[in-house]
Amino acid sequence: MNNPIKKSNKSLFFQGFSTYTRTRKNSIPRVDELPYFLTWPLVYLMGKGKINPNYISFLSFAAGIGFLVGLVLEYYISGSIVVLLLLSFRILLDCMDGQYARYSKQTSNLGALYDLAADFCFAVLLYIAIFYCLLSYENIPLETAILLTLAAFLSYIASTTVASFFSRLNASDYATQSEVTKEFLKTLQNERPKEKEYSRKLNIMNGVFRVSWRLVSLWVLLILIRQIDSNHRERIAHITSFFEYGTQLTILLIILAVNQAVFYFLIFQVLAFCIMVTGLLLYNILSSIHTVHSYKSRT
Repeated sequence: MNNPIKKSNKSLFFQGFSTYTRTRKNSIPRVDELPYFLTWPLVYLMGKGKINPNYISFLSFAAGIGFLVGLVLEYYISGSIVVLLLLSFRILLDCMDGQYARYSKQTSNLGALYDLAADFCFAVLLYIAIFYCLLSYENIPLETAILLTLAAFLSYIASTTVASFFSRLNASDYATQSEVTKEFLKTLQNERPKEKEYSRKLNIMNGVFRVSWRLVSLWVLLILIRQIDSNHRERIAHITSFFEYGTQLTILLIILAVNQAVFYFLIFQVLAFCIMVTGLLLYNILSSIHTVHSYKSRT
């Protein structure tokens, strides 16, 4: 369970931010949490319960599709401000939907699955669009484009999964890592069994979840992650936040803003994944050495 955050009678602006956005009290904001400082004023002004958060998710996905259209039509090469704005809206609205759902007390498992499915679909479409750009505008050979796009896509999915897992682990102060892993991978339960339409949609989205993020999460967590000392959870969550979904899209935004080819984004993805894996392996090695040294000291 998370540490409870006490709320005073006064609805202070940034106290509301802490209550409805942050996962841990008095912790330093992670890199992936910085966009919430931009979206929170709008969430606060929107009030509670007036808008369905799924509409915000839909607008986020629509902005992403608009960005991909601009990418495919070569507008990104000329540094089109419209393309950059659409990607910016995609990033900010993707932060805002869950933030607003928590603030307006409209959270649901179905909404969470909508968000996960939309993120996965957008990631797939993004790399298809980038692959098209490599062939059509950047004159990359077909074999190289296929290998680089596939490697970058797998790196992207794996690194964002690990970042999301450590964020969840860091927020679970009193849960063991195995408990968090089980919770991270399990099918979301139906909290509204009496609503037939809701139940039908939830079953469909759980099926989508099982063959997308859940499938990827399973092999990533089994291969890359060993037991993490509870004292190191927050530190590792801060480090891996650089590989989070929105953070990596922000890197793409920066690359396009300085008129660089999307080829560099793929290179960044592969390098980021290698850095993350190397860091986790080093942590495993150093933790093992420390454990052996502590055991010898006691004996």
